[in-house]
Amino acid sequence: MNSKIEKLDLEGNDIEEDGCVCLSDMLRENIYITKLVLSNNRIGNDGVITLCDILKRNDAVTTLDISGNELSDVSAVQICEMLQKNATIKHLLLSHNQFEEKAAECFNEALSVNEALESLDLSWNRFRTRGAVCIAEGVQENYGLRCLNLCMNGFGLDGACSMGKALKVNRTLQELDMCFNRIPDKGVEEIAIGLQTNDVLKSLKIGSNQFGGDSALFLLKSIDKNDSSALNYLELLNVEVTEEFMDLKKILETERQMKIFHGGLVCDDTYNIPTSWRLDDVVDSWMSKNPMSILKKYIVESGYRLIDLFKDFDKDGNMFITRDEFTKGLQAANINMTETQIQELVQQLDKDKNGKIDFAELIEGDKEYREMQRKILKQKLEEQK
Repeated sequence: MNSKIEKLDLEGNDIEEDGCVCLSDMLRENIYITKLVLSNNRIGNDGVITLCDILKRNDAVTTLDISGNELSDVSAVQICEMLQKNATIKHLLLSHNQFEEKAAECFNEALSVNEALESLDLSWNRFRTRGAVCIAEGVQENYGLRCLNLCMNGFGLDGACSMGKALKVNRTLQELDMCFNRIPDKGVEEIAIGLQTNDVLKSLKIGSNQFGGDSALFLLKSIDKNDSSALNYLELLNVEVTEEFMDLKKILETERQMKIFHGGLVCDDTYNIPTSWRLDDVVDSWMSKNPMSILKKYIVESGYRLIDLFKDFDKDGNMFITRDEFTKGLQAANINMTETQIQELVQQLDKDKNGKIDFAELIEGDKEYREMQRKILKQKLEEQK
């Protein structure tokens, strides 16, 4: 009977199947809830079957999050049948489940016909190579999807090649995350070839894969060749790059205002560490991927103390920084972090997971960072002996 609540977030409450069935019954009558979050609730396949049956006829819910519910391919069948009949859901989050090849076949069919869905998160599932090919083929046929997260799905070479083909013809996809997918050099090069003619993709995250500096350079050159490219954000975390890559990076950042992140220059393993270097200088190159390193560097260069930074971010002066305040503070200070690094830093500092960062947590994070510095310094110096 409630006509006021539009967003219902029940994440992490273990409502299980029975709770999901009760919520589904409520949705038969409720026409006001537009966002429903049921992630990490152990709702199971039976709960999803009931929920999807209701959503086939519900035209109010636009965002559905059922991540982290150990859903299998059985659930994927129901979800995809619902997507073929529901023209209202625009944002669907399905990460951290157990979808495999059969599920990928279902998503292929759903993506081929559904034009309403704008964002889809399928990260941290189990599609592997064959499933990845199915997903990519669905993207090739899709018209409507704007944002797709496929992180941690074991795409491999064949999956990456299929995505490269999809990028040649897809006309709507603007954001794509393919990090942690065991993509080798050849796979990245196929994606790069797809980008040579793509004029809609704006953001590509493809770091933490199994390719090196030469393939990263090929990717950047492909983007440079495409004068119609819309790409303005490229994330290559944990990928070491060459000097030639760095030169081209500067050009693209200047001429196209691109943001490009990478794992640093390819290093010479035989390089000797001067013992006169300060600890921060020595460790910086090894911890450059740690977002706390970036924050510390900003504090030092700005002549700040931690308390100064905290007060700058704490806009309402209540001695707590919400996640939103912290993120906006980092962005307003123009601290050069990727979206992924910002989220990682927030996770590191929010010790009690209450969605807020207090000064004690910031101090504790700084303490842990310094301890890690010392450990890495000790390890590296021992390796040099």
